[in-house]
Formats: sequence, structure tokens, C-alpha cells
Amino acid sequence: YLIRNSTHTTKQYRRELRRVVILYVASVVEALCLFLIKLSGLSKEKIEYKYARMVVMPGVTVPNGKTLVVALQEKVPLSLTDTPLFDAINLLREKRVITIAFANRLHTLRTKRNSQHLYGRASKHISSGDVGQAFSVLEHLFAIIQRQHS
Repeated sequence: YLIRNSTHTTKQYRRELRRVVILYVASVVEALCLFLIKLSGLSKEKIEYKYARMVVMPGVTVPNGKTLVVALQEKVPLSLTDTPLFDAINLLREKRVITIAFANRLHTLRTKRNSQHLYGRASKHISSGDVGQAFSVLEHLFAIIQRQHS
């Protein structure tokens, strides 16, 4: 809309606007995925190692600069704020909150977002179709949340 109705848009302006839209829509989608995880009562776990102690075992050699240890392995819940979008999407898919096809659409948006702020964005341009797909994903995610909440 902003591009179509502006009489003074340059190619650079259009690219930057599409880039920013992808970044913001993906951020909203990420927050909504985390909200959906919480709403669905799901959680992700991580493994922590506690009380590590050095051990020496006859016949076991360890490379230089390395130490053989024994530790207590414990699964602990991963907080929502520490859950990357990649893991959030996969958790929602594994628990069948979202379909495989929709998970793929979310991963596509995540990859587009990452190409704009994690990698060389100059070589990865966002098209108006990409922006349309991002809003479509957002709309579908709202519908899923609405179904879960009702």
C-alpha cells in the first residue's frame, strides 16, 4: 500500500520497506508461537550437567588439554524466552498444534527473516510476494490461536 500510493519511491526505499516488514512480522510471529506454546501447556527441555568432577580411569586416554569428567545429567525446562523460533516451530509441529505444511511456512518466514539480519542481506532481497506470504502466515497463526483459545 505504502509503495503503490507513494509517488517518490525508489528501488532502495521499496527494498528497505519490504525488509523491515519481514523483520517485524517475523518478530510478531515468533512472539505468537511462544504464546501458543504457553497457551497449549507445552514446554521444551534442555539437558544440564551438574556437579562435574574430574576422574582418572586406567586405560582411558584423553587428548591434550581435555579432561575426563563425570557429572549428573538433568533435564530442566527451557524458559520461553530462551526458546529459539526454530525450536518453537518444531515443538508446535511435534505436538500437532500446527500441521507440517504450516510449520514449513513458518520455517520459510524464519529463514527470510534470518537472511535479512543474520547473513548478508545485500544478496537476499525480499519480494512483495514474500511480504504477502508473511502476512498470510501471521493471519493463519492468529486463526490457530483463536481456535485454541475458544
